[in-house]
Amino acid sequence: NSFAGYYQGPKWDLNLIVELGQTPFNSDNPFHPLTFSGWTTFKNLGFRVSILDGSFDFYTGKVGLILSDGSDIIGVRNQAGELYLKKVNHLVATPLKSFDLEKYDFVSSDHPF
Repeated sequence: NSFAGYYQGPKWDLNLIVELGQTPFNSDNPFHPLTFSGWTTFKNLGFRVSILDGSFDFYTGKVGLILSDGSDIIGVRNQAGELYLKKVNHLVATPLKSFDLEKYDFVSSDHPF
């Protein structure tokens, strides 16, 4: 069940590229970290925002993506592989909040240009 792909949400489309990273040399970490890239598109305006990096906790399903406009996408991927996400701004040094997550539907494993 692949994580990468093209997803459509209510306000944003998401083109997510996920690749296997390299474990740092001399690391006791038995896992290879995932690297995240791609872009999001605001549906009504059509402009793209690049995905710079991200994180996925495969134990809890929590997802975090860092975007080039200074915002973040946070959410969860459930065991069925469904993504529930929310684009948020300025999470640094702020109390954690609860967000109403929006479902992103998987469209294709092909990555649109």
